[in-house]
Formats: sequence, C-alpha cells, structure tokens
Amino acid sequence: MRSKGGILVTLMLGTIMASLDSSIVNISLPIMQEQFGSRMDEVQWVVTAYMMAFSVFMPLTNWLKNRIGFFNLYVASLSIFTVGSLLCSLSDSLEGLVASRVVQAIGGGALQPTVLAMLTYIFPPEIRGR
Repeated sequence: MRSKGGILVTLMLGTIMASLDSSIVNISLPIMQEQFGSRMDEVQWVVTAYMMAFSVFMPLTNWLKNRIGFFNLYVASLSIFTVGSLLCSLSDSLEGLVASRVVQAIGGGALQPTVLAMLTYIFPPEIRGR
C-alpha cells in the first residue's frame, strides 16, 4: 500500500457524507412538510424509513464483504448512496422521497461498517490511535 493517509482521507469522506446525511434531514422536515403539503407524521417517514433500512442492511455487510471483498463493497456502497442522494434530490412526491431514502440507506448502511473494517485491516493496532 502506497499511501495510508490517502486511503484514510478517502474512507473518511464517504463516512462523513453518510453520517451527515442521516442527521441533516431532521432540520428540513418542516420545509418538506410545507413543500409536500403533508402532516408531520407523514413526513417523519423520511427519517424512519432511512433508519429502518440502514439498520436492516448493516448486518449484511460482513456476508457481502466475504462475497465481493472490501474494495468492491465500498465502491458499491458509495455508488448506491450517491444514486440514492440523486434520487432524493429529484423526488417530486413524499412517497418518492421515502423510497429514495431507502435506496440511500442501503448504501449508507453498508458504508460505515465496511469503512471501519477496512481501517482495522489497513492500520495495525499500534498505530490506530494516532
């Protein structure tokens, strides 16, 4: 491996993107409610669907890692997350937004545990705390 620092930066950018996305939506819920003309309990599904799909998909990452490898899983997860983000931005209905968030969560749910496993593999225990 040539540049462990470059690998670390790349992995952290993907993780920050997914982490930021899971919390930033809460701020825009009132705007979504107004935009879609929906009640707050309906708009809450944007957050709930994401968290449910995220939680369901996360345990599958070890199985997927064993089948396709760290690198392929990371690239696929980041790609799915990015496509889900694009679909969210193009959604013109609340139902479409909820479905897009599920796609996004599938990528995000695999992204975070994959990154942590990759970091554990790449960096030996004596330098992990630096």
